[in-house]
Amino acid sequence: MMSNNYRQGFSITSVKDATILNFEFSETSGTLPEDGIDIEPDIPEERIENVLIKGCRIFNNFGMQFN
Repeated sequence: MMSNNYRQGFSITSVKDATILNFEFSETSGTLPEDGIDIEPDIPEERIENVLIKGCRIFNNFGMQFN
């Protein structure tokens, strides 16, 4: 469980072959963006490849639930 985080529940900026299973991302607040999960490369060289998010509960975050 990832609860009561200050900025994000979980952030991905660059990854290949990741699996995120059965987590809870909730009650994120404090500083923007306050999302449950944020998938956002910062520079053009960073890539998001082959990511599976399954069985997760994402709720009650101040920002978006999934960005």
